Amino acid sequence: MYSIDDKQLSSDLRHLRDQTVTGDGVEPSGINFLKSMLPELTDPDDRYRIYQYLLSELRIHSDFVGALEWAQKRLVEFGDIVSRDSVARALLELGRNLEALTEFRIAFRAAVESNKLVNFTFGEFMRAMVKVGDIETVNSVTREYFALKLPKSEADCALETDWLDVAEAQGAQRELIGELRRRKSSN
Repeated sequence: MYSIDDKQLSSDLRHLRDQTVTGDGVEPSGINFLKSMLPELTDPDDRYRIYQYLLSELRIHSDFVGALEWAQKRLVEFGDIVSRDSVARALLELGRNLEALTEFRIAFRAAVESNKLVNFTFGEFMRAMVKVGDIETVNSVTREYFALKLPKSEADCALETDWLDVAEAQGAQRELIGELRRRKSSN
């Protein structure tokens, strides 16, 4: 059970965001607040939650370099799929697309190996590749996804397909897109 009160922390961060005056070299108050909490926390669940809030605040303030730095720290500390995905997203936001592709691929493979978060990582990977226009990777990873014979996992979300129309418009193979739509509608 978390000892972090999410409702109160979200309220505090909104309040700090509203009061923040930013300028060159001035870090927003909410980011400083969250960073100051980490050294005091020993519970891994609490630390993980604060990292998540910190990554969100950094993105809200368009500090993608900071988001990468803290995502990497969380990955080192926890070594989990979601942390790796956060590193990949930060790399993508910085335009480091080849490195992002590698990290998304590692996250997807780890999800497949553990049969956890497969749909989540597949969706994140595909959205990223559509964003950079890498339709060859969309097609090849979609084929890999279809080849999986994993049992349905409770540790996952439904197949995410919000990226399909853009992928199709960019030239993704229609039969792959059609099969994804069929699978989504049968869930």
